[in-house]
Amino acid sequence: FIGAEQRQQALLSLEKTTLQMAHERHIREDQEKLMTMLAHEIKNPLATMHLRLDNEAKGSSAMRKAMRDMDAVIERCMQTLRIGERRLEPRLQVADLVAITKDAVLSCLNPAQVSLHAPESLAIETDPQLLYLVLSNLLENACKYSAPATPVDLHLSLLERPMAKTVAQLTLSNLPGSAGWPDKTKLFDKYYRAPQALRTSGTGLGLYLVKNLMQALGGQVVYQPDATLVKFVITLPTPGQR
Repeated sequence: FIGAEQRQQALLSLEKTTLQMAHERHIREDQEKLMTMLAHEIKNPLATMHLRLDNEAKGSSAMRKAMRDMDAVIERCMQTLRIGERRLEPRLQVADLVAITKDAVLSCLNPAQVSLHAPESLAIETDPQLLYLVLSNLLENACKYSAPATPVDLHLSLLERPMAKTVAQLTLSNLPGSAGWPDKTKLFDKYYRAPQALRTSGTGLGLYLVKNLMQALGGQVVYQPDATLVKFVITLPTPGQR
């Protein structure tokens, strides 16, 4: 039997836990409101600056890159917040993986560095906006951390497996640069950055977002390096294969 004193202690402990959970919930809600407000206050001026920037002005290319980087950091923070709050709700539809990939390549740090090998089209079932974020983050890492003047290879194909669902497969590979090889046990952790990569600007959220967004999309991302290449492989469901 539980004595009166033990019951009282248990009730006090329960009350303390309940209050602490409520306090943490309020903190998260305040953080979300602040992040949403900051994102709104920063994104709108960035969009205006982007539209009004003279392409012929000196330094316009560097300014556009800086604005794009700022916008990407804001978007990563917002998506990370949604993942933490379990509020990420993909809007699935049939889309063309090749078209989404081409858009991501054109928007990456160095499009000329990317060598794309793909069919004319490849139908998948996904949320195009979230998948674009996945590909943008992977391409940014590849362009940023690959060996200088070496290609980033991107291969798209349909993978038909006997007695299993047909999936679309995307393989991205590059030669490692001065940052070296990522730690395969930590590279998808939030805020993880390789020690040698700390000289380069970054949030440490890119691959964390990639993994969680892929889970939300019903796909998978795995790190599969070989003897010479850093390599990531993505698989995505095709229409009617969920």
